[in-house]
Amino acid sequence: MLGICRGQQLMSVAFGGSLYQDIPSQIASSYVKHRQGDTPGYYGTHTINIEKGSILAEVVGSNKAVVNSFHHQAIKAMPAGFKVTARSADGIIEGIERVSPLKGYADGGALIFGTQFHPEIFTNAGNPLFLGLFEKLVSEASK
Repeated sequence: MLGICRGQQLMSVAFGGSLYQDIPSQIASSYVKHRQGDTPGYYGTHTINIEKGSILAEVVGSNKAVVNSFHHQAIKAMPAGFKVTARSADGIIEGIERVSPLKGYADGGALIFGTQFHPEIFTNAGNPLFLGLFEKLVSEASK
């Protein structure tokens, strides 16, 4: 399963995590532009730091990427069994993936990962940087 933006937030809450309801009012130290504004979605507005060994790092081939941003909510507390795979410079969680199946979920340990940004907009615009996320999803789903 791949969760994008609100999808990542929903996955987090469904598995026991929590959200910041409004980044600007809850995190005074947040200085990253988390709203795209008038900038087209296929342009990046801020950088993320990517964890080595993550699916996102494997796909991007780097520990940094410039991403778009359309949110005012974000993951606050991570659910059990998941790890953070990317953060913006102000610490907002921009990527997650499950590291272990959780008790009570009969999904066979299926791959579950997410992004706070919108990789599909880059891909649709012809930028192949995040295409590997969708290829990974299709490959895992076909198993």
